[in-house]
Amino acid sequence: MQGWRAHMEDFHNCFPQLGGELSHWGFFAVYDGHAGSTVAEHCSRNLLEHILGTGKIRAEEDVEQVTEGIREGFFLMDKHLHAMACREGWERGGTTVVSTVITPHHIYFANCGDSRAVLCRAGACGLFDRRPQAIQPWREGAH
Repeated sequence: MQGWRAHMEDFHNCFPQLGGELSHWGFFAVYDGHAGSTVAEHCSRNLLEHILGTGKIRAEEDVEQVTEGIREGFFLMDKHLHAMACREGWERGGTTVVSTVITPHHIYFANCGDSRAVLCRAGACGLFDRRPQAIQPWREGAH
């Protein structure tokens, strides 16, 4: 939904089959661009590559390794964006991300920013929201 903006700033990924040894795995993501579409578009073209590039996403699924691969992929994407912003002179722009990696046995949710995922099944819905523990107490006022 575009809302009142003159230009769409959002992007998405829809890869129901990743191919190769991960042909039964899927990746889906929504990028909510802020102050322009540049960062959201760049993430939509590169986040999955950074996640897969960690080498921790393998067909013989290890939950801890997949989780760490997703986390590392997000951090690598952030590092890459920071380098590009410095090189290209970007002064503004950003994106939130909500994503899922779906395997034959698990669904992994990941988010960055204030976007969240909701899973609905058989009429019941659940919000998936995991905030970094180091940040959460500060936000809640507990120092």
